[in-house]
Amino acid sequence: MAKKAAKKAAKKKAPKRKAAKRKAATRKAPTRKPARRPGTTPATAPATATQAVTITLGCNGNNCAPDQDPIHMKPGDTVVLRAPSNDVKVHFTGGTSPFVSGTVTFTVAKGTSQTETVTGPYGRYKFHMTCSNPGCGNLAQDPSMIVP
Repeated sequence: MAKKAAKKAAKKKAPKRKAAKRKAATRKAPTRKPARRPGTTPATAPATATQAVTITLGCNGNNCAPDQDPIHMKPGDTVVLRAPSNDVKVHFTGGTSPFVSGTVTFTVAKGTSQTETVTGPYGRYKFHMTCSNPGCGNLAQDPSMIVP
């Protein structure tokens, strides 16, 4: 028992270890980021780039409709209106057209396309479509083109 008492006394007398202090990490000064975000155009480039928008018109599930609705466009964009399987008559119901030609009613013949350039003013342009296929009905709500 004397041995156990000696071990206990030795444990009590041994200094307790303390955790080593960590040195403060030296931080680098933050680097200054460029003024523009990556992937954006430089200030010398035009503010808006024009694009080509293709819209396919015709029977879509027994309805005379475009392949997308609403159609988003910007001034200067080139719009290609395609009618691969039917003659399609397009009429802007508001009396104004978003195109440079200003044509409110036009027909795109079967198998052809018509190219227009978008102008302003900004707004929503609802249009009605009629297909030459008698089995192709009309949508309950007219589709629209949006010029933001």
